[in-house]
Amino acid sequence: MTTKIFMAATEQHVGKTSMTLGLISNLLERGLNVGYCKPVGQHYLNVEGKRADKDAVVLMDMLGLPLEPEIHSPVILGSGDTRSYLESPDPEGMSRRILAAAGKLERQHDIVVFEGTGHPGVGSVVDHSNAQVAAMVGARVVLIGEAGIGNAIDRLCLGKNLFDSSQAPVAGSIINKMKLSKMEKIAPTLRLGCERKALPVLGVVPYDDVLVYPRLDQIIRALEAEVLVKGDSLEKRICCYAFGTVLRHECMAKEAAILLVTPSSDLDSLISNIVEQRLHTDSRWKIAGVLLTAGKTFDSDSMAVFETGGIPVLATEMDTYTTAVRLHEYVAKIDVNSPEKIETVKGLFAEHVDMDRLLEQCAP
Repeated sequence: MTTKIFMAATEQHVGKTSMTLGLISNLLERGLNVGYCKPVGQHYLNVEGKRADKDAVVLMDMLGLPLEPEIHSPVILGSGDTRSYLESPDPEGMSRRILAAAGKLERQHDIVVFEGTGHPGVGSVVDHSNAQVAAMVGARVVLIGEAGIGNAIDRLCLGKNLFDSSQAPVAGSIINKMKLSKMEKIAPTLRLGCERKALPVLGVVPYDDVLVYPRLDQIIRALEAEVLVKGDSLEKRICCYAFGTVLRHECMAKEAAILLVTPSSDLDSLISNIVEQRLHTDSRWKIAGVLLTAGKTFDSDSMAVFETGGIPVLATEMDTYTTAVRLHEYVAKIDVNSPEKIETVKGLFAEHVDMDRLLEQCAP
């Protein structure tokens, strides 16, 4: 009988896709025949004329497996799809597509891993929430949440209640992004609290900078920014953003790589401040890059100070506010262009998740 695992999350950006990749990779290393499906997707790409969820495209690509949209991403809720559904509901048709995909995967694989979308209630508007879909395909749920105690357990319980109400059994939880410095103190209490709520903790995965902070080249792709000066490296990991032309003292005190974001019209002021600060501090090495907004309204000779200092300079046509919103919304997603992330995820999952207990809890 096929083992079916539904990877769900308490909310967005807790590392669901990363944990799904870690699970599948470790199952494959055990020599198991594993299939994958994202039953309901929201953000999609066009693959050979068909829509497929972005996570499904990326994950299948990372695993080196061929993508079949109707099997690995059977339902897409793109722009206008929700309105169309509400005006003309067709829950049976949506269910048929999901069940057809699940059925084919079950016939081909010993284990099928289903990846949810957003928080447990996403999809309710079209009668196919994560909880409803997990119950429909007969999978046991692994609920992923972020580290903490009170808020973490509250969110896990909220998610579990929704799955319970849909009769989708929760096999256990994985706690992600736990700071190593707090692991010894917090993890035992968190495990105790979850066990009391019938939420066995299958693993506590530590926070890792490689998985959280984006590299400069990833930001370039996300913003479609132009590179004016390459500097020492476009692979520096950005730990924080600073907006304006002056680095505050508390920002300079941090041992972090900073991306300075400022309108190109303020470039002369920025250069003056950088030169002055470099006379008194070691800020040169903390400024990982400069992002100029609102187009290029300066003389190219202005780039000399950055070339000398080895500081990368980027430019975008977006204004500073729009750029700030984009950077705030941007999450350093795992993809085929980040092999270090893929290997980090595999290693963290193998080391910190009890695979034997997970498989035991998810057994049919």
